Amino acid sequence: MSYAAEDIVFLAPDKPPLFPGGNNSMMEYLGRNIFIPLEADTVNGKSVVRFVVNTDGSVGDVEILRGLTPVHDNEVIRAVRSMTGFAPGEKDGKVVAAYVTLPVWFKAVPSAGCGTIADGGDRRPPRFPGGRIALSEYLTEHLEWIEDGEEGRVVARFIVAETGIIDSIWIERHLTPMQDAEVIRLISGMPRWEPAVADGAPVRSTFILPVMFSNPEKLQGGDGNTPARFPGGQNKMDEYLAYRLKWRDAPNVRAGNVVVEFFVEVNGSITGARVLKGLSASQDRQVLSAIEKMPPWIPAKKNGKIIKSHETLVVRLAP
Repeated sequence: MSYAAEDIVFLAPDKPPLFPGGNNSMMEYLGRNIFIPLEADTVNGKSVVRFVVNTDGSVGDVEILRGLTPVHDNEVIRAVRSMTGFAPGEKDGKVVAAYVTLPVWFKAVPSAGCGTIADGGDRRPPRFPGGRIALSEYLTEHLEWIEDGEEGRVVARFIVAETGIIDSIWIERHLTPMQDAEVIRLISGMPRWEPAVADGAPVRSTFILPVMFSNPEKLQGGDGNTPARFPGGQNKMDEYLAYRLKWRDAPNVRAGNVVVEFFVEVNGSITGARVLKGLSASQDRQVLSAIEKMPPWIPAKKNGKIIKSHETLVVRLAP
């Protein structure tokens, strides 16, 4: 069989394709752009993906060679397809299309509030004084944005001693060194917790805490008040909706906008979601389901006080 030169994809060119900034930058890009919902973020392992870098530096023919779970694999495929700007491979001094094979590792991160108690028996996890709402308010009030920082999530693990004092803080998922240090400062300054209990007695335990960073310059209202926001900002919300609304690729669905209103409570939960303008009953139900299953938002603030807010969201459906 004969092939035109531009149809050949090389497995091992003389010079492999290169992502802008190199392999470390490519992995950092994937780390920032892969969104795994917390309820699915409980698996350790890797997905191995293979894709073609075309002669114009674009990405094509993305496939999973070794899978982890459908959620993880689909996210890897989506993130890889979004990459651009590769320097293409070269063979005999000529630009060629070439394969790239890449392992993408995942480390499980339990949801916030998951306490691990040392002893068996009846157990109760550690508790921030005032509960989850008070913890959310504390994070919103005391977390400082770091100049030149990145939007995203730092995940910390720490020990709550039998006395309720916090001890031994580790960063399980990083952003930048300064943001990691800010999370450690934030946790170190927390008031004494209510310790975990096992068999009726306080025990030493661990706690996992995700901390979201969002750039306040993008979020600050003109009147000095802060609107409610999806954790990680608009890009993360777009990624979340793209993940939830996979049915959009199905045949016979309509393109257009679904307008939804809902409330963001002071603890960040979504309530009262309803469709103001819809497309079809099935599409409207899918959008509502995606809104109702959103992770807790960062609630709005007015005059420095966390408040319940009314939100309206336009979801663009373009099958």
